[in-house]
Amino acid sequence: MKKAILSLLLRLSFFIALLLVSLAGISQRSPFRKGYLRLGISHFGSALDNAMDPLSNLSKGNWGLQTGYVLERGRTYYFGLGRPGIIKAGIDWTQLGINFNQVDKEHLSAYAASGSSAGTDEENGVSVLMYMKLGPSVSFNPVDFLVVDLRAQVMGGIALNKLNYPDLELPSDKINTVVMPSFGATVRWKFIGVAVDYMTGNPQYHYNDASTDDAKAKFKTNIFQVKLNLTL
Repeated sequence: MKKAILSLLLRLSFFIALLLVSLAGISQRSPFRKGYLRLGISHFGSALDNAMDPLSNLSKGNWGLQTGYVLERGRTYYFGLGRPGIIKAGIDWTQLGINFNQVDKEHLSAYAASGSSAGTDEENGVSVLMYMKLGPSVSFNPVDFLVVDLRAQVMGGIALNKLNYPDLELPSDKINTVVMPSFGATVRWKFIGVAVDYMTGNPQYHYNDASTDDAKAKFKTNIFQVKLNLTL
């Protein structure tokens, strides 16, 4: 009986020791965590202006899209992570980003009805952007596990569109290369936080209209994202 109790006490002590070591490791982990997963909403462009034709609208950044969704996975590579200090610089590499927006069908119908042309394909109105981002970042750790990240990156990716406006189409069988700057910030506590990013530029997109079967033009592209940030 005594041997059984002693064996139980030894096992319990061993378990408690492992638990204390694990908790100590968690509490001592650097607040400058590297990996991240972000999931949130995306606002792509502005509403269509009824006074403009589709080509002019897109040139001004009026895409007529609904608020959509964004998913990102990436990692920050800090310089001198083991050194003490409340400020760390590094390289933020968003290894995969997917931005998805659908056309605002109600707004598109009203826009088509307001002009001399009509007949839009509203069933397949979608814009998908798949990208990577790379650039410098600076992280501040003013207190405990509170960290503020600031970043400036270059985004490069491909845009796949299936958008139909009156007398103008962005076809789904054309791949558009998109490169533009991105600026963002994250506020996080331990493993959870909020991230915002803004991408803006004038990439070239393929389009078809009444006068040409495959033309290219620069369309203003503004994307504002608000995301839940999970630091790994």
